[in-house]
Amino acid sequence: MSRQGRRTARSDSGFTLVETVIAVAILALLFPMFLSAATSGTQAGNQGRIRQVASVLADTALDYTRAIDPSQLLDGRASGGPATLPAGVNLTNTDQYDNVAGTPAVPLSNTTVIDNYTFTTQTFMGVCYLQQGAQGASCTTVASPAPMVRAVVDVSWPAKGVCAANVCDYVTSSLISTASDPKFNEVLPSGTAPTPSCPSGATAFPDIVMSSDPMCAYGASAQANSGPFADANPPSGSLDFSGDSGSYGSELTSSAGPSSSSFTIAIWFKTSNPGVLMGFSNTASGSGGSDWDKMLWVDNSGRVVFGAYTGSTAEIASPGTFDGGDWHLAVASISTTSGMTLYVDGSEVASNTSVKSSQAYTGYWNIGWDNASGWPDPPEQVFLQGSLSDAAFFPSALSGSQVAGLYNSGSQSTWASNVAADGATKAWSL
Repeated sequence: MSRQGRRTARSDSGFTLVETVIAVAILALLFPMFLSAATSGTQAGNQGRIRQVASVLADTALDYTRAIDPSQLLDGRASGGPATLPAGVNLTNTDQYDNVAGTPAVPLSNTTVIDNYTFTTQTFMGVCYLQQGAQGASCTTVASPAPMVRAVVDVSWPAKGVCAANVCDYVTSSLISTASDPKFNEVLPSGTAPTPSCPSGATAFPDIVMSSDPMCAYGASAQANSGPFADANPPSGSLDFSGDSGSYGSELTSSAGPSSSSFTIAIWFKTSNPGVLMGFSNTASGSGGSDWDKMLWVDNSGRVVFGAYTGSTAEIASPGTFDGGDWHLAVASISTTSGMTLYVDGSEVASNTSVKSSQAYTGYWNIGWDNASGWPDPPEQVFLQGSLSDAAFFPSALSGSQVAGLYNSGSQSTWASNVAADGATKAWSL
């Protein structure tokens, strides 16, 4: 929309299941030779050879875990686990995921018998986060855009009179990124900041797709573990906006907005008031601007509205209201073939098949505010008083099943994986 008169070396995938089976079979053939060689040695020497077998089993189990799709690592597992862990298993500063909730993608426990020796392999997992700007820092339970899974494999075997409680253990572990395409340049040396950075007085929230384009939040309060996935592991955070004129967010870097191409925008929100959720305009200052459209807002009656401009205004709105103070996901798209579509909480609620493009100009994505002048059904308060969480932009029109998948993500890591899989080019974890 414009003002009047203006134009505008080795694979990292690890062992496959077949390779794992073959490795165990080879161990079964070789182990008797280990025992034969041990008969003339000491008990300690015999245990040393047994420990070598345990180490191969542990490394094989860990490689199998690394080969699992990162988004499926916690499938079949629920938060929690045994109060007492085997000696050497350390899941401090993680949210443990070792309760059974279906068929685990990575088995919690299995046994292997080799020449009458029984080896028990257990794989423990805990969710933690790496902190941006803290090189070498430990993975902790403080939420960040870099969720990880700490996988710890324990292989135990009976050894009367050799180890404590007559059981010996071999333990190995690994830290695994849950991103489908992890970036390893996100953690910066201590004392440095992302380049470019947000202006003074703003809080930067990284773009988890393109790390050089953070969302700069002004006058908003960051809340940990309070987002739409607050009860999940890993949980999500949110930004609380006051509704005042200085409380909003804008991306740092401008870009050419989609006009004749398809696109989708998505944002989680919680409010009891009217206000703008997300929009695109040629200003990042929190006021003014001469071009604006591609906007989502909650109107004065509590309906979610999606507006676009192609020389005249076009709006579609949800028939129901969503201003009850609960978390909701608003998703809006324009397709060059099927037109405008609005989804709330994973379901289509409105459409207009005749609007297949939007206004062309260079601008910024804003959250919690945008210029709402000129719309038929504008919110009386453009600055949102409420909370926003994850926001994303996709250079395509998502399908209904993709939108439903986003809504049903269930955790911060699954949301990030789904956003990446659906082709987002901008995604901010607030």
